[in-house]
Amino acid sequence: MPQTVEAIRHAENANVPMIVAINKCDKPAINIEKVKNELMQNNVILEEFGGEVPVVEVSGLTGKGLDILEDTVLTLSEVLDMKGDESGPVEATVLESRLDLGKGNLSTILVTRGTLKSGAYLVAGTSWCKVRCLYDENGNEMESVKPSMPVQVTGWKTIPNAGDLCIETESEDLAKSFTQARVASQEKISFNESIESQNQQRIEHKVSRNKANEEETDESSDISNDVPAGPPTLHLILKADVHGTLEAIEGALKCLPQHQVKVDIISSGVGSVTTSDIDLSLATGAQIISFNVAVDKRTSLTAKSKAVLIHTDNVIYSLLDNVKNLMAQKLPPLYIEDIKGEAEILQVFEIQKKKKIFDSVAGCRISVGKIHKAQMVQIFRDGEKIWEGKIKTLKNVKRDITEAARGSECGISFEGFNDFQVHDKVKSFVLAEKLQKITYV
Repeated sequence: MPQTVEAIRHAENANVPMIVAINKCDKPAINIEKVKNELMQNNVILEEFGGEVPVVEVSGLTGKGLDILEDTVLTLSEVLDMKGDESGPVEATVLESRLDLGKGNLSTILVTRGTLKSGAYLVAGTSWCKVRCLYDENGNEMESVKPSMPVQVTGWKTIPNAGDLCIETESEDLAKSFTQARVASQEKISFNESIESQNQQRIEHKVSRNKANEEETDESSDISNDVPAGPPTLHLILKADVHGTLEAIEGALKCLPQHQVKVDIISSGVGSVTTSDIDLSLATGAQIISFNVAVDKRTSLTAKSKAVLIHTDNVIYSLLDNVKNLMAQKLPPLYIEDIKGEAEILQVFEIQKKKKIFDSVAGCRISVGKIHKAQMVQIFRDGEKIWEGKIKTLKNVKRDITEAARGSECGISFEGFNDFQVHDKVKSFVLAEKLQKITYV
């Protein structure tokens, strides 16, 4: 439901009409009335309740109701008098962009005005193209495209961004001049933002320095050296198959918690991982994340020879889990006690080592796992830990042994501790490293 509520808010903000399609209606457990009531609670007034929003029950699995949904869309478009002008310069919206190995830079656009044909000059954002080929959703070539039709366009000099407005120009020179002007404008904006950022940093540094000078003492100076510099940073290089996916991943990464480890995307792009990405990873220590893009053999061998790991995923949830794991690796590990063996003290012996020097030995039976001489041990009495340290000797009768397994009996003496009693519990353990969890505040 949260995603549905978000979609409703987007439609309301854009002031566009809605059609509600309730999916999975083939399942007997679905409660359609509950769904309708929740829609009403979110200000979506359905036609059957006196509102203007049509609702259609469908099933993507069986195809039930899809014909009704299509008729509903057509009816609403007729009521709204939604007509496209097939004449004049082409206008369109970029839906998706990607680098196709066989076709080059390719974008999927939705034509909203005019008739698009091969050879036309298009401008979208800071990209332009002379249309080389037009393809439908099945990869078949098309001669022309009219309003409301999506089409794949090849011939782009650079990959346009999803969401860019696409317009037709009269010539190549005009297309180039448009893009050059836009690039110059963006560079000017970026330069001004950079100057503003630097000025702000200077101001903050000056304020911080003045404050430090006012409060500085010999003692505080020593203490200040121990103040942590802030959370560590995970640098990333992102590569994806299409521009829209890349934007979605960047947005998802920004939503990850940043209070423990900050995520910094130093480079992102559409297409396969390149040797330049590998070199950048070496220079910056950034992790390479490749989504839904195959890594060719040559690049893979180059990465292996330079000890650069390329993380590949094709499911965004898996990618996010992978990134959270990389974030956790930036934090100091947690050390947990991994219990390897347990024993009960059955008897206490006093063994004379030298004249008037005695050593206490615990006669034990191993009840769980194994106790190894090299492992640390803890002694418990009535559930409370009374001592922790190292094993001094581990014997079976008079023979020195390195470990005692479950069911066996042995004698154990401890380094610097003799105050154990019958029925005390002995536990051996090793310290195991465990990654910290990346948590939401």
